[in-house]
Amino acid sequence: MSATWTTVAAVWGAGLSTALAWARFLPRPKVTLAPWPAERPQPSQLEMRFHNTSAWPVEIYRVRRICLTGKPIEFMPNTDPEMPLSNWFDWDESGELYVYIPPHRSGSVFLRELEPGSRSLLLFFWHGGPILPVRNPLYVYVSGRYAEHMSRSGQRQRHWPAKG
Repeated sequence: MSATWTTVAAVWGAGLSTALAWARFLPRPKVTLAPWPAERPQPSQLEMRFHNTSAWPVEIYRVRRICLTGKPIEFMPNTDPEMPLSNWFDWDESGELYVYIPPHRSGSVFLRELEPGSRSLLLFFWHGGPILPVRNPLYVYVSGRYAEHMSRSGQRQRHWPAKG
């Protein structure tokens, strides 16, 4: 019985490690931060845009907000009627976030209530395509000082390297 158990555990471990290794080669969503609103940027607000460069849709299931300093970040959906929505956005108070991004499109999430001294690490869990149905982590660092700098300088966007 123990030989069967060890064989099953070894096969499961080999399959899991192979799937995780392939996940490193699959395209991931890229994240950019930009001032929001673009015409009159405010230092307490940012637009976080997820770019899907793959041929499969990307679904972001939830987010964990790790508040390093200051108060926690608040999310807002896009309410601009002139900007067509390329994503579905849903947020509730329990921390569940759902963003659907079609292939070769972008989706936005708006951040507000950023204080100059606030720093947060956002950990998003995303899934892309039917090949690897696992939730992959995506880390994004957001600081109120950076948002204030972007709104003053009029800088359009900054590409953040996706970790995870």
